[in-house]
Amino acid sequence: MPGSARNSSKTFKHPGKLVIGITGGAGAGKTTFARFLEQYGATVIEADRVGHEVLGLPEVREQLVQAFGPEILAPDGTVDRKKLGRRTFADPRALQTLTRIVKPWIVARIQEAVQQAPTEIVAVDGALIYEYGVEDLFDQVVVVTAPEDLRLRRFMAKTGYPEEVARRLLRQQMPEEEKIRRADHVVYNTGSLSRLEQQARSLYRTWRTLLQDP
Repeated sequence: MPGSARNSSKTFKHPGKLVIGITGGAGAGKTTFARFLEQYGATVIEADRVGHEVLGLPEVREQLVQAFGPEILAPDGTVDRKKLGRRTFADPRALQTLTRIVKPWIVARIQEAVQQAPTEIVAVDGALIYEYGVEDLFDQVVVVTAPEDLRLRRFMAKTGYPEEVARRLLRQQMPEEEKIRRADHVVYNTGSLSRLEQQARSLYRTWRTLLQDP
């Protein structure tokens, strides 16, 4: 069952909007959950897509080349995400450098998208909300979680990584227990789409009520 909200105040961080962070480990199903919220009427902002856009900015590309060298570029001069990923996944210090460069741009663009959203409920689908330390940008944070073996299978199917590599990358993420401890709501995704949709519908109704309460 979704957990209870800690923030039930009418004082929202963005006037007239309730902004929800949707996060969870790789393979947990957070993006599917966010899509259900979108079906009910929420605006969904994909942090991963924003990150792709940020990597295309000349200012960001210049900083990344200075930090990691021109070998991270594709033949057309754009940032090659796979090459950049190989550099940062294996090196925590390199990952910190990447975060330092791109985080301000990503956060600024997400905040702009929130302001421009046409709906009162805005959900930001972001894998690194806690890792980036930006949970305070949201009125509430939902953690979508699933059994480890299920998350591993989904991650392998999505990325094509062999099991050893996939397990190592999953271990580099913040532990699920820590995310659950810090969440306002926890959604348990055991693989049933109907059950996941029920939880999305329940939370969406809760948020609508919160917006409408005097």
